[in-house]
Amino acid sequence: MTYRLAAERAIWRALESTTDICSEIIDALVMRDAGGYADMLKVLHEENVIDTDCYHRLSRLVPLRSRLLRQQDRVTSTEIREAVEEHRLDFESFMRQIRVFLGRVS
Repeated sequence: MTYRLAAERAIWRALESTTDICSEIIDALVMRDAGGYADMLKVLHEENVIDTDCYHRLSRLVPLRSRLLRQQDRVTSTEIREAVEEHRLDFESFMRQIRVFLGRVS
């Protein structure tokens, strides 16, 4: 149970941090307004901030984010474990691409 709660919290924080970063970049660089969490990633992809693979992989996590927010009691330990195992490196890739982009615009 402790692993599940820690993993759930970690993936939740990673998703929230990702959307916060997307929002800040979109606002600061006056990119088109995003229509939601999935659209934030799409905007960064369209603006060549993140590559196609990163966009697609992180976009698959948006429904999990919504479920963690609205239906946490229905998210299983297996789903959390699989999400962490499948996507743990995606957040590192996202951050690497953000750093490269910020280096280009600064």
